Amino acid sequence: MGLDVYLYKMNKPVHEVLELEKVAEDAADQIWVNAMGGKSYEDATQDERDEARAKCKEYYAASGLDEWGRDNQGREPIELDSEKYPEHMFKIGYLRSSYNSGGLNSFLRDRTGQDLYDVFLPMGRSEFVPDWKKCKTRCKKILTKFRKYLNENGNFTVLDMSTLLRDAKDYPKGKAEVLGLFNAERKRNESKPQGMGGWYSTCDGMFCVSDPPILRMLTMGMDSCGGVTAYAVIESAPGAPGARGPVDWYLEALEVTLEMIEWVLKQDKPEDYTLHWSA
Repeated sequence: MGLDVYLYKMNKPVHEVLELEKVAEDAADQIWVNAMGGKSYEDATQDERDEARAKCKEYYAASGLDEWGRDNQGREPIELDSEKYPEHMFKIGYLRSSYNSGGLNSFLRDRTGQDLYDVFLPMGRSEFVPDWKKCKTRCKKILTKFRKYLNENGNFTVLDMSTLLRDAKDYPKGKAEVLGLFNAERKRNESKPQGMGGWYSTCDGMFCVSDPPILRMLTMGMDSCGGVTAYAVIESAPGAPGARGPVDWYLEALEVTLEMIEWVLKQDKPEDYTLHWSA
């Protein structure tokens, strides 16, 4: 779960597309109200739910929309590889931030006090035309602030261990079992580095089986929900000159975000490009 941001080029006037979809959304809401007959969704029968869905699809089709109420004839998705980082998950047309502490927004907020919301200012809108020139200015400022933080504080990141907390009966029984789990995972996956700087999680724990970073601190603390957790502060291993570390992924993500904004500004009509903000 997380924030997904998609870029679209509108082939019709933006206000016409969004207004058509808003009318369809309101009509669908009324269809559901009528079908439920005063019941909550949980109390409705499966037949009542199916009837409401069918009527919504019928209305959408009659309005020239897809089964979800979207005008796909009025827009086309944009998704191009970054020229700087073509293998990166972020694209010219797609940005993402998971809701956990490893997401870009959380990572940026901890270090700059700002995130993607401060770049684009969605203001509760699900689809909108950003002020692309101002977005570029804001993104460059956040990128500068982020780089300054990294230069002054080093290539450190914090791993939140709260995902490891589970029923005590599922914990490994002693150090030998822990070593067994680690060795099995290392042999299974040592040639396939994943995730943030090689870090990834399974039901058995958090692993880093390639290019291990340097552990600088372990401490107990409170997670975002007020529960007890453990935190690890890690530093990227020295490695070869130019080697990527955990923090580099976030820096590259923000650079691709700026690259996307600049790409839009180079188009004939930047005002025809919208962002779909799916949070």
